[in-house]
Amino acid sequence: MKKMILLFILMISSFLSWGDEANIVIEIKKNQKMIQTKFLKEEIKLKKLIKESETVDPEEFPVEYKKLNFKIFASLSKILVKSKTAVPETSSQRRLFLIYREKLSNLEYEESKVEKVYDLIQNHFKNLEDKKYIGTFRLFIDYVSWQYNAILKGPTGEYDLVVTNKGICPGLSYSQENKFFTFFADACYLFTSGGVSSDPSQVTYIQDNVLATGVKTSLGLGYFVSSSRSEIGLKLPIIYAIQNLENPPGGYEVQEGNNLLTMIGVYSRWPIGSYFFQTEFSKYLTQDQLLWSLGFGYKF
Repeated sequence: MKKMILLFILMISSFLSWGDEANIVIEIKKNQKMIQTKFLKEEIKLKKLIKESETVDPEEFPVEYKKLNFKIFASLSKILVKSKTAVPETSSQRRLFLIYREKLSNLEYEESKVEKVYDLIQNHFKNLEDKKYIGTFRLFIDYVSWQYNAILKGPTGEYDLVVTNKGICPGLSYSQENKFFTFFADACYLFTSGGVSSDPSQVTYIQDNVLATGVKTSLGLGYFVSSSRSEIGLKLPIIYAIQNLENPPGGYEVQEGNNLLTMIGVYSRWPIGSYFFQTEFSKYLTQDQLLWSLGFGYKF
């Protein structure tokens, strides 16, 4: 029942809003018709002078003619300021709005008010344009260093191991961004290798250059902090990687744990034209180990 009432209210609101705009359009046409019937000579003369870039003498035009032009200009501004989407300057309404601004400027009528209304409309559409999201693709390659924990099981107990991998991660990202924020998803192919170390006071276990491959994906939210669109933000990376560690002799077994690793981190991106540098620093949700990366890429 509540949903039906809400829907009904929204429908009534939309209808009233449409009705207001329809009344404004009727008012515009009424004033335009009055100009055509009562001040046709003045209208033709003013348009000709503006087109030929001739000097306009405002004293040659009746005050009522000036008032009608101002009313049309004000009515057009009421329609434009209610727009919920960015209307391009090439649209018929905005072109007409600019035409009447030029006419009033030449007629030197209510110039301060005209410019205030003009600035209001320009700022309105600039704000709408700034909030509009656009899609962007980026190619990148990161140098990555990442760790995870493993366990060495043996006849005398269990021992903690730390696996440290380094390598590259080439990938692709897609973002939706406006002037202020960016929301994105990225993915890259993890091609790394590394070694295993242990606490020497407990047990000695070392392995080097063990291949680790997989996929790293992330969701992120960023904020643009400068006019050059440098950004900082949060990331939620996930790594799925495979690395086969050898079991040492003597009844020992290495348990690598979960192949799926979840993290939370921060990132930054610094553009230079269409190119950019980026950094990331993330921590595992279930372990004390870290991931960091430094990379560069190209924005389409």
